[in-house]
Amino acid sequence: MTAAATVGELWAAIPDLWLYPLSTNLPRALPAMPDLGSSMILSRTVFIEVLGPDVPVNTQLQRAEVERALYPARYPSTKGWELPQPGTAREQSGLPLLRLAWEISGNSYAERDLRVDEIAREYRCMYERWLLPSVGEAHNPLEPLMAWWAALYSLSMFARYEPVAWQQCLDVDHSEIGVSLEAGLDVALSAVPHLVLSALTGQPNLLPPR
Repeated sequence: MTAAATVGELWAAIPDLWLYPLSTNLPRALPAMPDLGSSMILSRTVFIEVLGPDVPVNTQLQRAEVERALYPARYPSTKGWELPQPGTAREQSGLPLLRLAWEISGNSYAERDLRVDEIAREYRCMYERWLLPSVGEAHNPLEPLMAWWAALYSLSMFARYEPVAWQQCLDVDHSEIGVSLEAGLDVALSAVPHLVLSALTGQPNLLPPR
């Protein structure tokens, strides 16, 4: 990575940290679920539901509202999306769930699967797919292992050279990010070795569904 990025931007781009945000104002990795019902019909369209984009729910959406939430500079893999009927987002787990469509050149299952992988690839667990945002000044998403490395390295430097401030950040009773930091560092203990193994073997080594 040659572009500048903040720790918050790196953190938000890591799918494992979805439940532990440091900020709610940054583009973050979003869970994405292919519409399996639609995939049973051979057509030139793939449908994917995205959880958590910043759009209103239960109201007719304007294209501009979706563009503000998913414009290509934030989520490059979503380029070419369309808003299928009825053109509304519903609520799931207190978050917007938005159904989007993409046209493909052919109508075979292989072409549909490839397009889904290009938009939202599986990450760490089978059937768990994510939209990854670009980070900082970069135009494309970081590999999650690189995002983890950069975030952890930056935090380690902060802890080394600013130990008092670091302890204050970790204080779960007084720090707004204390709980997220503590939980995220615990997640790293299992996520990073898994990603390193995948990088070394050249295979995704997906875990069973959660």
